Amino acid sequence: MSANPFERYYGNEGKTHYASRSPALLNDYITLITGMFEQKCIELDEKINSFDRPKYTKCRHAVYSRLNELEDLRKTMIRAQQIHQSQINMLQKENYKIRSIRRFGLLVETLEIREQEIILERNMRAITFAKRSSREITRTLANKNIDPTKKKLKEALEKFVLFSEKYTDASLVEEEHVFEV
Repeated sequence: MSANPFERYYGNEGKTHYASRSPALLNDYITLITGMFEQKCIELDEKINSFDRPKYTKCRHAVYSRLNELEDLRKTMIRAQQIHQSQINMLQKENYKIRSIRRFGLLVETLEIREQEIILERNMRAITFAKRSSREITRTLANKNIDPTKKKLKEALEKFVLFSEKYTDASLVEEEHVFEV
């Protein structure tokens, strides 16, 4: 059994290292952690006494706060990618129109042809830049925001697990006494 309470209850963190790089994988990570966390909360909710309820509520709030931060960052990643994708789509549409005009020979002057070539080249550079920018935004969000937030989430979950183990251990002791009688 692992010495780390987070890994014992929520699995190996190393498996989810690349979840920060993709909004879909990050969503899966958030859903998985939320589901496991809520299951532990349901189990613990039945056992907790009124004296420890404020600490329990504080621990839950800390975890949900970090999960909400991750969700907000995931939405930011998606929005940034959508903005860049719409820019790429617009430029590709313009390129398609230019190529269609050129294909059907509607351009008659050399000046028009040269202008169209310049626009096509500029659009291709802009498309490349938009794709690179989208990847850079995702990487920056992951390195500067998502990964540190995931570490804070892990710390909040570890505190919650340590708090909940007190009740889990107490219920096991109570079950042993019932069987001894």
